Amino acid sequence: IAELMASTAVLADERKANESKRRAAIRSIRETLVPMLHIGSRFLWDTGTSFAPYGGTLNLHQRNEAKRKKDIVDKSSEKSQALQLVEDFVKQSTVEIPQHLNCHSRTTDTLGQSTNNTEGQCTIPAEGDI
Repeated sequence: IAELMASTAVLADERKANESKRRAAIRSIRETLVPMLHIGSRFLWDTGTSFAPYGGTLNLHQRNEAKRKKDIVDKSSEKSQALQLVEDFVKQSTVEIPQHLNCHSRTTDTLGQSTNNTEGQCTIPAEGDI
C-alpha cells in the first residue's frame, strides 16, 4: 500500500523535473503492483473455492455478480464499469481504512476546522504504519 501511495503522489506531481520519477512510478505500477493485485485476487479466489467447492457455486457467483452489475453500474457515467464496481465494493466494506490511507475522509485542521481531504492531500504512510 505504501508503494502504491508513493507512486500516486509522484504521478500527481506535474512538474517537468519530475518526469523520470513519473516514468519509474508507472513502471512500478505496471510491472509490480498490478501483478501483485492479480496474484492476490487469484489466491483469494482459489481459497474461496476450496471452502465452497459445492456444485453450482460458480453459477451462483456469476448470477449474483450479474445482478450486482445491473444494480450498481450507471451506463451514463464516464467511469468504467469495473471502476464503479470497485468503488461500490470499497463503499460497502466494513473494513476500517486507516486515516492516512483514506483520501476522501473528513479531517480537522490545527484550528479545529473540519475539511474534506482530496486525492492530492493523501499522506504517504511509512512502512511501519501499514
